[in-house]
Amino acid sequence: MKKDIAFPEYKQLFLAASPGISTEDLWEVFLINAGNETLKNVLVSSSGYGINEQGEKIQTSTLRHFYELVEINQ
Repeated sequence: MKKDIAFPEYKQLFLAASPGISTEDLWEVFLINAGNETLKNVLVSSSGYGINEQGEKIQTSTLRHFYELVEINQ
């Protein structure tokens, strides 16, 4: 069960988002490891949401990205 899994806290991992250069609709997202350890088996889960021009709520599907290693300062 989920409650039986230990999830260690790591405070030196950051996400940075920036508007894309080529189009206004796309964003560049960066995963930054500012700590002193290489991280192994990192799973990033994301979804987007907002309101379109007609005032309707919109939501994207959930995306999951797996990184075997996240090196220091990358």
